[in-house]
Amino acid sequence: MGTSGSYGGSAKQVWKDARQQILDLPPGAGSGDSGGGEQPSEKPLEDLWGSIGDALDSDDPSLHRPIVDESKIALPALIPWLGRPGRGSSGSDGGSDGGGNGRVRSGAGRQGSGSRRQVTRSAARGGAALGAAYAVRRGDADYLKELGLDLTRLQGLSPIRQCAEILDAVLGEGAHPDEMALRKASLEALKDVLTKGEPPDEMVSLRAFVVSYVFELSLVELQRQVNEGALSPDGVAKKERTIRVYLEKRVQDLPIPGGGVIQPRDLRTRAAELTKEVIKLLRARGGGTP
Repeated sequence: MGTSGSYGGSAKQVWKDARQQILDLPPGAGSGDSGGGEQPSEKPLEDLWGSIGDALDSDDPSLHRPIVDESKIALPALIPWLGRPGRGSSGSDGGSDGGGNGRVRSGAGRQGSGSRRQVTRSAARGGAALGAAYAVRRGDADYLKELGLDLTRLQGLSPIRQCAEILDAVLGEGAHPDEMALRKASLEALKDVLTKGEPPDEMVSLRAFVVSYVFELSLVELQRQVNEGALSPDGVAKKERTIRVYLEKRVQDLPIPGGGVIQPRDLRTRAAELTKEVIKLLRARGGGTP
């Protein structure tokens, strides 16, 4: 369970409560065996995700602000190495960071145990990477150039290498488990766009990315139960699937903020906004859509 086995988890009581709830989760919770209406077995999952939503909200104050602060998720803020000497487009000499100098370390993400979790900003970074994948499929050289990437070079790579170059250029390198969770969720989304004959609709990809990101981020904290031996490998696999399936079902009808046609450069803001709405929905427990 989770992205890294080395992180001990937050000491906040809200996260301690969520960890206990994952242990207490009944084997059949949310299994989908009973038909029609709300299943009584889903109440523990509703409570668990409500606690996770509360915990994430306590970690990142931007989640409970009315609107996303655009200045905080502008590309120069999310990708601080853009425009630095030697960080030009990826056509320079084939480097994986977009500038030919090897992978850069992310200055925009979480880097230490004492740093604050940045849920909204990280979602925007993943959205920017997802936008780059759609830009490759659409031939949008202008947006890729904004990210320090070169369309012609990317078109000459395999889809898997395209994923790697985009993630290195947009997310950089980060050792914190939160960064690993973001990269894992982003890679999953990019592969869906770049490896399929026909990429999924932008709204479908956006929703899938946000679900994956929130799920992976929650596992960063719940990893402690594995570290302490409170869950067996088999128990881990079953609980992971159970909580992810519930999350997917819970947010499947949540409207995408803004609606309409989504351009590649829009996915950065839409990802941040949708993540806020997902956390708000989870915190409402059974209160319906916000």
